[in-house]
Amino acid sequence: MAVLYEYEEFRIRSPGERYFWAIYQLFVVLSSIFGDTVILVASRNKDSFRLNKFLVTIMQHIAVCDISVSITHILPTALSLIADEWVLGEALCFAKPYIIYLFFPANMSLICVLTTGKFLLLRKPTRARNWSQKQAHVICGVVWTFFFVYPILMLALGKDDVSFDLRTYSCEYGWNAYTWKKIQSVMFMMSALGPNAVMIITTIPTLKFLVEARKSARRTKKSVPWQGALTVSLTAIVYCVSTLPGTVYLIGASFAAQESEFHSLYRYGIFIAMVNITSNFFVYTLTITSFRRYLLAKIAEVSSSLATLSSKSETGDSESSRAGQTES
Repeated sequence: MAVLYEYEEFRIRSPGERYFWAIYQLFVVLSSIFGDTVILVASRNKDSFRLNKFLVTIMQHIAVCDISVSITHILPTALSLIADEWVLGEALCFAKPYIIYLFFPANMSLICVLTTGKFLLLRKPTRARNWSQKQAHVICGVVWTFFFVYPILMLALGKDDVSFDLRTYSCEYGWNAYTWKKIQSVMFMMSALGPNAVMIITTIPTLKFLVEARKSARRTKKSVPWQGALTVSLTAIVYCVSTLPGTVYLIGASFAAQESEFHSLYRYGIFIAMVNITSNFFVYTLTITSFRRYLLAKIAEVSSSLATLSSKSETGDSESSRAGQTES
């Protein structure tokens, strides 16, 4: 079956605009793959993330999810914007929506688990400090397993309901089956509104803790363990802000008489939400001192190695030059 193109009226006619979005998405892909790989490597060093090991394990799962979204969703979209069409073949087009509707909801829920975990650490520190890496892996495993429900239902209710959507330059699922119309609101509540609500509810007390910790630090002139709270809070805030346009689209389209009124917002909502995929590396660098020290040490190590190689190369060139002069 050939790839079906939909929403032709929303094709980006300006090459400049298409290349702008393509470059933006390629930046997201490269920075996510680099940054999240560094996070995964650094997290194996106990001195690079001096945070609760339960939270660090969840951060590892989020990094894996971000890399997966970058490779399976954002990179194909960037290539499609450059070519102004789908260029990766029919099979990948039909497979892509099933893959991405595992990673997108899982990413949201993993951040929700992160904010909830930090909230409980602050509320019940004695009990929560005993949480292990194994428990974190089990909870994250439950999240991954639960969201396999989406691709399974998508296959069962309309496996060929896929087209290339020119609003987002991506192969998308149509949700046209009658059963989807009946259960879509329930699925939306479970996979989007629910986790978002929990994320906000658990982040607000964490932000309150940060304010109180800052006041306490000024008053007592002592160090307060605020880094984990700030890291988790910023992660949640970046996610909520980046996905706000998409959330407005989903809510507005569900109440609008004509969904087409919101189609232009849909593109910007999807594209802006990609900021969340690349942000964690920058958030961790900004807020976690031990991670920043780890990065600086690695940069110094690489710089030293490059300087040594350059010195050896110059020495070799000098010796070769002298040998040539002697022969002459």
